[in-house]
Amino acid sequence: MVCRLSWLFCGFVFYLFTFPQTARGGTAPETIRGYYHHTAWTQKDGAPQGIWAITQTRDGWLWLGGSFGITRFDGVKFEPIDFRPAGSIDTRGIATL
Repeated sequence: MVCRLSWLFCGFVFYLFTFPQTARGGTAPETIRGYYHHTAWTQKDGAPQGIWAITQTRDGWLWLGGSFGITRFDGVKFEPIDFRPAGSIDTRGIATL
């Protein structure tokens, strides 16, 4: 048993010193730079604030729900949707989708 634990420890130390820094959370090597792109949408882009629920449909739409009601997003623009009848005083809040 002790021998097996020492082999596991040696293997772990070997892993730490032989794998590249990226395997342990370091900077990405030059070979994968540019493959990943991150975009953040803010209120100035039309994104609603205070999202409580989110889902994606098979056609690709993202549906966002919150105190603002429901908004759909196609990857480019946000479109608020109001399903309430005209003149309704019901709340617009959406807690689950």
